[in-house]
Amino acid sequence: MLQQYGDLAFQTCREIFRCYSKLTVIQNLFALTATITPNIRLQKFSVYLLQKRPNSPILHHMVGNFPLIGGTYRLAIIHYMKLFRLTPDESLVSLLLAISFVHVACQI
Repeated sequence: MLQQYGDLAFQTCREIFRCYSKLTVIQNLFALTATITPNIRLQKFSVYLLQKRPNSPILHHMVGNFPLIGGTYRLAIIHYMKLFRLTPDESLVSLLLAISFVHVACQI
């Protein structure tokens, strides 16, 4: 359903996220919508929000996932390193960094 109505999902999630951005459930919904829908506007909106809120771990995670999905692994490593500096105890960040480094090593 999200793939068919990507524009509607983007507009709805954007408005909900602007009002209730502190709630973890809303952050997870926004991340799921951004990952599933092929809409580039969600990615641009996430980068815009990251510039406004540079200390948000969920936004760093989402913006790091976009280049990882797209195959730009070095850019994903940059975003994951920023996320690692914010949350060094998070094991998922270490796993994502390791996956990104393996992808870069396989490209050579």
